Amino acid sequence: MKQLDEIEIIVRIYLDNAAAVCERQIIDSINFLSNIFSVDSIDISQSTAVDGTTLTLPTDCIEIDTVFIDGDEVRKLKSLDNLQTVIDNETQRWYEFGGKIQFTSAFTTIETTQIFYKKGFLEPTDEIATDVPERLIELVYIGAQYRYYNLLITRAVTKRGDIPDVKVDDLRKVRDDIKKSYFEKIKMIQMNG
Repeated sequence: MKQLDEIEIIVRIYLDNAAAVCERQIIDSINFLSNIFSVDSIDISQSTAVDGTTLTLPTDCIEIDTVFIDGDEVRKLKSLDNLQTVIDNETQRWYEFGGKIQFTSAFTTIETTQIFYKKGFLEPTDEIATDVPERLIELVYIGAQYRYYNLLITRAVTKRGDIPDVKVDDLRKVRDDIKKSYFEKIKMIQMNG
């Protein structure tokens, strides 16, 4: 498990630029990997409150699969367009809103909950390490490198005078090679488990 400053050092080596500011690219790379290599998880730490209508999303949640209240599945509301109809029929449903699981009607008792969800990787800081496994950490480095080159291309195109010796086509070629390598590694990891 690596902290942000450790990852930044390695990404700067990949970029051959000791002064590169690449924190955002690292975080974006980790979030992208979360979508590909997410892990099924369950949160059983919450209970409903009397007259309550919300549960907090788990902090590492990228997608909710299923919600159970006292062992019974509560179906997701497919569209907010029919919210009033669901409320009028007193049918309990849930939807995501504002970082919470919002229910269509208040609870009358305290009930146990189970939230089954896809868990993303933890974003690192200088104090907290990411939970990206070692087998995937190189993808963080390469993904950050790819995103950094996208940034350089944008700067080179929009601020030509600031980067006079850089040819956009050269940057694009390097970026495209990095992208090819990145997706080949993802494919290899998926095949090998």
